Amino acid sequence: MSLGLANQLIGFLEKLGVKQTILIGGEPTIYPHLLPVIKGLLEAGIAPNLVTNGKKLADASFSEALIEAGLKKISISVKAADSLQYMELTGVDCYNDVISGYKIIKSLGVEPSLSITLVSKLIPHVERLLNNLLEEDITAVTFDMGSPVVVGDIISGEGIPDPKELADSCVNIYRFLKEKNNRFNMRISIPLCLLPDDIRNEMKDSQAIMTCCHIQGGEGLIFDQVGEILPCNHFPAHPLGKFGVDFSDVETFMNFWHGKEMEEFRNLTRRFPSEICEGCKDWDYCGGGCFLEWLYFDPNKFIKKEVK
Repeated sequence: MSLGLANQLIGFLEKLGVKQTILIGGEPTIYPHLLPVIKGLLEAGIAPNLVTNGKKLADASFSEALIEAGLKKISISVKAADSLQYMELTGVDCYNDVISGYKIIKSLGVEPSLSITLVSKLIPHVERLLNNLLEEDITAVTFDMGSPVVVGDIISGEGIPDPKELADSCVNIYRFLKEKNNRFNMRISIPLCLLPDDIRNEMKDSQAIMTCCHIQGGEGLIFDQVGEILPCNHFPAHPLGKFGVDFSDVETFMNFWHGKEMEEFRNLTRRFPSEICEGCKDWDYCGGGCFLEWLYFDPNKFIKKEVK
């Protein structure tokens, strides 16, 4: 994204009343205008959260520049359990850089959060990863669930666990971290009915889970590098509209965002994936999981009961 477009969007978001934003990629730490964008957001009263693979944070001068620019929130995405698995899964050994970057940022007065995305090749190694993080005195972790991606007209689920595998992994992680008394939360993209009743209720009561995506309620915006609005990161080539074309200020945006086409799209994402969901008391909290799951997996194979 050009710096000019970034500044235009910052001005637009300020007038829209946005108070926080997430800087994501790709990899935002290689974006040449990252520091002026962070400063511009803060001047507009918008708190930025940087989501990064963490590799560049091992450069102490770069990390210092981020903190000096005013950045207060950083989330580091951990891709593998150790150096060897980093090479296997990503082709690059940056595990030690990630850990080093975490420690540098923390030493500068900002405690980063760590996020782990549950994908098929990582799930068998999650406990090893968590033990390795504990050895580094890293105890606060957020878990995301891998979801299918829309690539052109194809729904790709390569490397994505099915909903039952995700539910089982979620249960195992919860029990492991509960025993360790760690801080954690999970962004759940599967129906809550796939979890055992006791685990589901404990996680809800302890506010350890986050559910439902921003699409269904129209509560978030994702701008790509050319100013197009994406439904979510899993729809990279399917923009809903474009800044400067479909809207250019708050008034034209509100007309666009609450227009007929956008509401029809959101209604599609709110459909019950199964008839069982229709009578479930957890529907408003759960939303049936990520609707992309059901473009790839058959919900009738997984959703077997409603929560009463």
